[in-house]
Amino acid sequence: MSRLNARNSVADVPSELPFGPELIRIINDRLRRIAEAGDSTRSQVSTLIESVKTVAAANLVSGPHTNRLLLAGEGTGVAFYETDRTVLYVDGFYAGGVHVEVLANIPTDVSTNDVGFLFWATDVEIVWRWDGAVWKYLKGTHRDVYANLPTLTVNDAGYLYYATDRLITWRWDGAFWIYVDGTHFDTAASIPTLTADDAGYLFVETDRGISWRWNGAAWLYVSGIHRDALANLPGGFGAAETGYLFYATDYHHTLLWNSASWQWAPGETPSGQISFWTENPGTGWRFCNGGTATRLKSDGTTQLVSIPDVSADCFVKGGIAYTGSAVAAVAPGLSGALANESSHTHTTNVSGVTVSTDSGHTHSIDHDHAVVNTSGGALVNIQAGAGAVAATWDHTHTVDLPNHTANSGSGGSHAHTLSGSPASGGGSAHTHGLGTLAVDATGAPKHMALLPYYRL
Repeated sequence: MSRLNARNSVADVPSELPFGPELIRIINDRLRRIAEAGDSTRSQVSTLIESVKTVAAANLVSGPHTNRLLLAGEGTGVAFYETDRTVLYVDGFYAGGVHVEVLANIPTDVSTNDVGFLFWATDVEIVWRWDGAVWKYLKGTHRDVYANLPTLTVNDAGYLYYATDRLITWRWDGAFWIYVDGTHFDTAASIPTLTADDAGYLFVETDRGISWRWNGAAWLYVSGIHRDALANLPGGFGAAETGYLFYATDYHHTLLWNSASWQWAPGETPSGQISFWTENPGTGWRFCNGGTATRLKSDGTTQLVSIPDVSADCFVKGGIAYTGSAVAAVAPGLSGALANESSHTHTTNVSGVTVSTDSGHTHSIDHDHAVVNTSGGALVNIQAGAGAVAATWDHTHTVDLPNHTANSGSGGSHAHTLSGSPASGGGSAHTHGLGTLAVDATGAPKHMALLPYYRL
């Protein structure tokens, strides 16, 4: 409920309305309450007038404005209600009421007798008050497109104008239009040319998403991110654009203007980084399989770079300088001298070792006999007694046995058991060579394959 309705309805006029000054007081009180409530609609004012007319019909002379000029002269004591202007005069002086019409019909025949006369222009929603010499702005907000911003005078100080196409409210200070509030939405090309009186004016570029504030001399960047291809990166910036953010849609990078140059925006990942992914990360990344690509630099320019090929069994390690390409694999080297092996022993325990044999086998025998010669010897008694000695006969016997070559018979199934430890001892000075042993670069530790991408 409004303040007016909370106190009394605007049509709440006493059934027995006094005439004269008291009538004027009641009418003006109702009008004051309308003004305080901010409710100066035509219906409310008309309701008040109709109530007054009904209650005080017997005390009023009514008719059009032209009749009042003829019948209600000054000092006659007559109260005259102008039916065409809905205002009341007493003794020829304006006493109350509001003339409701379009601005083009604002009265021009008012004088000092009309001090306080209220005129409400319905087409601009402005209420003026006659001060006895000029019309002066009282209240209301004029709503129209910016192109129809009116030309006013000092008498219109305080006049409010709302530009419906800009969503901006201005206040006339008697000499200039002063920005009050609101935000103007339009394309960047339509940003207005303003003056010092528009300080604080807010403008949002609908095509670039950037908000600006006019400081009375220049447009200052407020907020927003301009999204476009790098080719459309704005130029000609200065201190007023400090903080301006530009997102390059074709590189997936955000740049910030630092009042003198472009730089990476806070939290932005610089170009030149190589990362490993489980899938293609999209715009702004190039698969590391060789070739060239163009990357974005922090100052907004670009650079042609070579993309390393690390797509096939290539491990990445840290270094003090970027190699620019994959370094070929190198086999590990061996260093040092071979140890002298002259003083060592080998202890071997073969106890319990069983050697199996084949039962169906033979052994070859090749046996030779040498020639044997015999010679004569001493006398041999052949008979007892004298004269029984055989005569000495020196002779020899040659015995030549034939050589023997044959195979042994087949033996039964058997095995040979070896036991004991062989003797150990030092050997002569010697070394062991490497022979044909070689080390190559084809091995790999346990690993997981990921997709290498270069940040453009």
